[in-house]
Amino acid sequence: MKAFSFTLMVGFSLCASLCCPEEDSISQTLFVENDNLISVDNNQTSFNVGDSVFIETIIEDNQVTIENTNINLSDFTYAEIAESRAFHQLILYKETAFQSVVEIPLNENSINITEGDVRLNNQLIEVISIYDGNSFRSKFSIQLLESGVYYLAGPELLFNNSNGETTVNLGVYERGYVNITSRIVNSDEQGKYIFTVN
Repeated sequence: MKAFSFTLMVGFSLCASLCCPEEDSISQTLFVENDNLISVDNNQTSFNVGDSVFIETIIEDNQVTIENTNINLSDFTYAEIAESRAFHQLILYKETAFQSVVEIPLNENSINITEGDVRLNNQLIEVISIYDGNSFRSKFSIQLLESGVYYLAGPELLFNNSNGETTVNLGVYERGYVNITSRIVNSDEQGKYIFTVN
């Protein structure tokens, strides 16, 4: 009987350690919706050829999840060793004479970085906001070289009737991840920030 109960205890212990490993659980992802993170300077919508449109991202450390939980974004990064970054993507779109919309590829000569970092991947503008102790920040400008009607929006705007929202991503595996759905301040119902270059 003792051998049986010992075997049973070992079996339960083994099952508990193999079937329910809390340390090895998949890192969590929290979700936030906040449309006040990304803006165009002065909400400007009219430019001249040769002007620059300035895009600023300010993501306050304290956010509220869609489950109404207060979180600090820096808790999900390595803020204590100055390794905190948040990432999102934008695309510059232009209306054509045929009333369609195209993505405009940019090069490094048309981008000026004031704060944070920007990486270009053909049409994709990869924006990197860096934590300054209070918020994640970036600011850059795009020089406008041709007249026309333009949109700034997220990368899914032209796919399957998607809208122009973008997702801000941050976090590390050991601490979890946060995805923040956002759109540019004063964008339309599709998430397009529309402006004209004369």
